[in-house]
Amino acid sequence: MVRIMSIKYISRNSIIKIMAMLFVSGSLIAGTASGVRGAASPWPAENPNLGPGALTSDELYLIDSALKSINMTWDDMGFRKDYAEDPFRLEAAQRALDEPYFLVQWTYEWDAFLLDPKPVPDILYRAAIDLDCDVHNSAPLTPSLSSIGRPQEFPLLPASWAQTVSDLDMAVKLAQDRMGQILSLSLTEDDRNYLPWYLICHFQEDASEDCPEEDEYATPQQFLDAISHFDLDSLVGTSRELASQVDTTVAALSASRSDANFAQPFAVQGKSGTILIGSMGDDVWYMDEWQTPSIIIDPGGNDIYYGQVAVAGNLKDEQNGLVSIAIDLAGNDMYLSDGARSCGSGVLGIAELVDVSGDDVYRSGDFSQGSGLFGAGIFQDMDGNDIYDAGTLVQGAGAIGVGLLIDSTGNDSYRAALYAQGMGYTRGWGMLSDRNGFDSYWAGGVVDDFGRYNESNLSLSQGFGMGMRPLASGGIGILNDRNGNDFYSTEVYGQGVSYWFSIGALIDDNGHDWYESQQYSQGSGIHLSSGILLDRGGMDRYSSQACTQGFGHDYAVGWLIDEGGDDYYTGDSLAQGSGNANAVGILIDRGGHDGYFGRSPVNCGGHGNPSRDFGSIGVLIDMGGADTYSDPISGDGKWWTKTTWGVGIDVGDDWWDIVLDEEGDEVSRTLKIPGME
Repeated sequence: MVRIMSIKYISRNSIIKIMAMLFVSGSLIAGTASGVRGAASPWPAENPNLGPGALTSDELYLIDSALKSINMTWDDMGFRKDYAEDPFRLEAAQRALDEPYFLVQWTYEWDAFLLDPKPVPDILYRAAIDLDCDVHNSAPLTPSLSSIGRPQEFPLLPASWAQTVSDLDMAVKLAQDRMGQILSLSLTEDDRNYLPWYLICHFQEDASEDCPEEDEYATPQQFLDAISHFDLDSLVGTSRELASQVDTTVAALSASRSDANFAQPFAVQGKSGTILIGSMGDDVWYMDEWQTPSIIIDPGGNDIYYGQVAVAGNLKDEQNGLVSIAIDLAGNDMYLSDGARSCGSGVLGIAELVDVSGDDVYRSGDFSQGSGLFGAGIFQDMDGNDIYDAGTLVQGAGAIGVGLLIDSTGNDSYRAALYAQGMGYTRGWGMLSDRNGFDSYWAGGVVDDFGRYNESNLSLSQGFGMGMRPLASGGIGILNDRNGNDFYSTEVYGQGVSYWFSIGALIDDNGHDWYESQQYSQGSGIHLSSGILLDRGGMDRYSSQACTQGFGHDYAVGWLIDEGGDDYYTGDSLAQGSGNANAVGILIDRGGHDGYFGRSPVNCGGHGNPSRDFGSIGVLIDMGGADTYSDPISGDGKWWTKTTWGVGIDVGDDWWDIVLDEEGDEVSRTLKIPGME
């Protein structure tokens, strides 16, 4: 069983009740957002001055000055943090520890890349770089007569559809063949027999009485061997090529959707297997009544899908193909699955679901909604106000593979149990990217966090990276929300956080946002790991108990960067730019009238304590505005040091030398720290 410290997994019999409560809370949140929008927040909100830059020269100068005041430099933040070794370490994860500013640059580069909509293949290309994969390990899924025979003809389809469906069918067939080669050539026979049942044991509690009893830190060597054997390069390359063909198919079929005036759903046989074609009416799909399809295409109508959709590869007792594609072109649809796996679930396979338009509901269990486990799971919703409910390793989660969820527009609600909403596990990369709308994200409520808070739960979500301590470094998890007033809620571990040689990043570009969590959250690195929360505009609220808001713990790095707006930060202790147990924690607020509140203020707001014969580094930088602090040692326009290696600098309005032109407009401003001219 995968555990952190003394994490215990409990049963999920109460999941239906929890989701019901979440549905109510989600409605309340949506109502609140609507009220804000109508009252004082024009929509679309004015975009902040976004660009690929990172910290300003003034911010870099202030950090440099803060470090000098405690007899340190930037190099001192790169003190050794590699007290464990394993073959799964990602270069980006190690660099983020060795060069803490690299994490900031890496995050801004991802943000700049995602500012404009990007197709899935382009995103997967950058994911391959993060995973240290060979980005050239990719070949077009172009059929040849010698290898696959003549393309299948589809006389039942209109001419405008027949060739497009045939091209997709052939691409899926070739991807199936390649996936089969990946499994047969890179995994041993023992691996192929072991993984379908052990993956259930590893990620699901009480999955089977056959699951081994495991010590909390004792990952089976057989599992680690299988991870090292798996050909991740070829998986990502094949997934990129297949996603490119899916994009081409969606564009072509959308342009000729009206030609598909079918009276009722039907099945045809292609080279890749069974292809299901829906009607323009309101279809009800009972998936267990159809032979496991390789492709589903539905042209329109308010459809209901009962059972698994876009599921590829096999866990124990499953009989799926190695590649599965589902495309729904229009309508308010419902995807309802009682069990695990649906909506872009690639476990030892590649799966993609694309829903082009409509207000949709997605409810499924574990390994769903853009989940890749020894595989690739891709999920695109291109329009509408949507509801997402799922379990564990979901909503843009990758473990020994890639998981991607893209929602292009609409006011959406995301609810999950664990390992969700942009999560990367060992040799894994996961992203949730939501481009527009007033969205709510909730994760937790299922798995006990006993040993810390007996009445709380783990989340491990919302831009979260995780490894298997102490034997395997982790992956990369990214949650990116482009626009809107959003609500984020986790319990323990979430919101730009990572654990054990991983990277976790939450990037919110615009809007008035509310971040709520309990512990290990909001831009924090925990146990030789790195986390960052970047909020680029709006009046935001950050609420958490402890170990949060630009916090590093145990040879780790944590950043919280807020670029503007009147913001409020509340915590108990070890918050707001704090380093603990030989770690680095930095909070930078670029402007606005802000409030910093801590129940134990001496341990907040620029806190760095000694441990193991040397120190930690904690820095808080506030760049302007009339600010309020609960700690009497801090203050507006003040510079303070405390706890040996903790520094806070609040830049006063009189710290700026401002040059105006003849019309009274500002030409330039230069930072002049009092006493340092």
